[in-house]
Amino acid sequence: MGHFEVFSSDPRACAVNRLLTASRLLDRCIQSTTDTHVFATCLALAEPIQCAKCGVVQRPVLLGHHQMEVYMQRTTEYFEERGQANTERTLELARQRAREAGIGTIVLASTRGYTAGKALEACTDFDLIAVGIERDRFPAEQADRFQRTGKLIFSREVGYEYPPEMQRAFRRFGQGTKVAVEVVVCAVQAGLVKVGERVIGVGGSSRGADTALVIGASWDFSDIHISEIICKPA
Repeated sequence: MGHFEVFSSDPRACAVNRLLTASRLLDRCIQSTTDTHVFATCLALAEPIQCAKCGVVQRPVLLGHHQMEVYMQRTTEYFEERGQANTERTLELARQRAREAGIGTIVLASTRGYTAGKALEACTDFDLIAVGIERDRFPAEQADRFQRTGKLIFSREVGYEYPPEMQRAFRRFGQGTKVAVEVVVCAVQAGLVKVGERVIGVGGSSRGADTALVIGASWDFSDIHISEIICKPA
């Protein structure tokens, strides 16, 4: 459960409840004594929260008759330049957010094996899926090393279709965004990720990685859901 604060429109609101656990941030809520709207500010996307009135734990959406509205904030890190120099930082941020959100799978683009190799060092506690373009372009030694712990597929062998208009739309946020979305759809169509599963998608601009997104996986590009931008070039 991420840090959140609940505010009541009724000035008579009372009973502050505090909950602190070793692995979570401090959760703080103020219970309302009336049926007025309770507004919350939540610093974690899509994390479960507890209604201040009835104690029911739900996702951050409207909570029934209490009409709890949750406003969520996350930090996005922007790189001054695109490209390979951001690879290690991108993977570090992806790992951090995956741990916070309880996401178990990181899907990453790796044409020549560089990013896949860095991921083996930085993201050892996760299910790693590397998506290359062609098998001939991925060094055999690196492929063997990666496949000891992760899964490796190649987009040309999956045979999906990435509509040009969708590519242009995602590329408006950067080449890395276009690629991060692509590798997640590719992994779904290859049967390695389930539709609707939350994963981290990692892409880059030509070489290395510079973009990480929290993505709700989909078979089709038009149904993809990007819930967070962890980092990207400015």
